[in-house]
Amino acid sequence: MQANLFGFETKPHPCSNGTCDAQSQCILSVRDSLTDSGYGPGGSKIDTNSSFRVQNELVSTADYTTFWKIRTTLT
Repeated sequence: MQANLFGFETKPHPCSNGTCDAQSQCILSVRDSLTDSGYGPGGSKIDTNSSFRVQNELVSTADYTTFWKIRTTLT
């Protein structure tokens, strides 16, 4: 997870040594899901001048043998 006042991204795992496989390239960017004014200082959805909460959930089978997704919720 990487975040600053102007952007937020979450990835299943980072690219190593600048080489990214298909799994590493799976990325969710707040820039892609909110309008330009939705996230950031004075944002209409997430105002980064104020406190906000980030919750990551790792969704898998009950025995953890199969990983399905990461669910990231910003409130």
